[in-house]
Amino acid sequence: MLAEVNFYVERLNLPESRPIKNTSVRVAPPGRGLGAVETRDFLYSFLGSDRKPITNEHGADWFLEHGKLAYIIRKEPFELITHELGNDPSVLTEKLASLRSRINTNQAYQLATQWLAAVDVDITALEKRYPPMVAQQFAYVGPITWKLGEEPPPNTPRKLLPVFDVTWGGAAESSPPVWVEIFGATKELIHLRMEDTRYSKRSPIVITNELELIYTPDPPKKQMVARTPMYVSPAYHKAATAMMLMEANFLIRKLGLHESNPLLATQVVAHVADPKTRERGYLKSENFEFHFEEADSKPHKSPLGREYFGEPGKLIMLMKRNAWREYQNQADDFEERFFHLPSLIHTNEAYQMAMQWLASIQVDVAALEKKYKPRIVHAECGNGNGVQRKVPVFNVTWGGASDQEPIVCMSISGLTRELVYLSIADTRFSKRQPIVVPNALELNKSQNPPTK
Repeated sequence: MLAEVNFYVERLNLPESRPIKNTSVRVAPPGRGLGAVETRDFLYSFLGSDRKPITNEHGADWFLEHGKLAYIIRKEPFELITHELGNDPSVLTEKLASLRSRINTNQAYQLATQWLAAVDVDITALEKRYPPMVAQQFAYVGPITWKLGEEPPPNTPRKLLPVFDVTWGGAAESSPPVWVEIFGATKELIHLRMEDTRYSKRSPIVITNELELIYTPDPPKKQMVARTPMYVSPAYHKAATAMMLMEANFLIRKLGLHESNPLLATQVVAHVADPKTRERGYLKSENFEFHFEEADSKPHKSPLGREYFGEPGKLIMLMKRNAWREYQNQADDFEERFFHLPSLIHTNEAYQMAMQWLASIQVDVAALEKKYKPRIVHAECGNGNGVQRKVPVFNVTWGGASDQEPIVCMSISGLTRELVYLSIADTRFSKRQPIVVPNALELNKSQNPPTK
């Protein structure tokens, strides 16, 4: 995959170090696409595993072939702007509208076709099947007086943005077979998406002896020194559970979680780790999980430059169990109905709620945002036909998108305005005192391990 990505980087003159070295490479299981390559600025996806074409509702074909590059996505196309002004959508729109585009629609089309030809896309065959469309993005001017999902009133004022969509087989919002998006202010690629990779004449990546490689066992490992089996005494288990319950009840109160308050030992399943591991464990209640089991000895960096550090005894993750259970029980067609359920909040409100919740549990939001920019995303899901549609869930993250192992990640239900997921990958931003079990080692010796 790296060799193919470097071909695209060179041909499209992407702003990447060459050859690419500082990457995160994800290899998919057989039958689920090839995988993806992720750098600091771009995502390169080889997700194809289709066995036959699918015709979408607009009459265009989707066919993602195994082993071909399908998507090139710039993760922060307006990074210089958001770094200066933040992620407020209205502020970003105002700034974009003030920028002068260096290209018009005709030049955007010429640029897109030059790029496609450079990476061996058969433009003649593509345009024989689908006529090209070029659209310049715009934003409406003035207050929003119509509801989400409704068409704006006729003659609503709007202003053009320096962003162009060049598509074949439908408009950009219909996920056309080929779509090139361009930032006109810099003449740079925002993304290239091929939902039908048959127009790419690049040879697919083929792993020789794939099945043999999959089923060949790893070479034998060096003989490891035998470790003493982990053991937790009933006395230590009880004490550690009580300490985790105290922290869980603090979180329930501060975050307004829909859980028993106080949560009792009889209402949870507790996993308690041996104190020698520096871990604490986790709790599972009827509605939530609370995890305190991370215990890094020192900070470590991801390939994308983010720093992770799980301190012993601090919360690393809480998650609502069966978050959509009450809605799923209402109808068999829940997945389709989910797309139509109304959200009670918008992105700005989701961000404000996330910041308030973090501050309430003593996370240093100012220090977090000094090092990592926030991202607020109205989540999307496929509707079974491959079309991405908005769902009433908002992901608020710091240090990358929700699927990029961010430093802090929060998911908020727009249906109930409640927190359904929180993870903290660098717990140094949490100013809570860690869970400490007094006399832990002594308590764990209070009863000898059971003999066989």
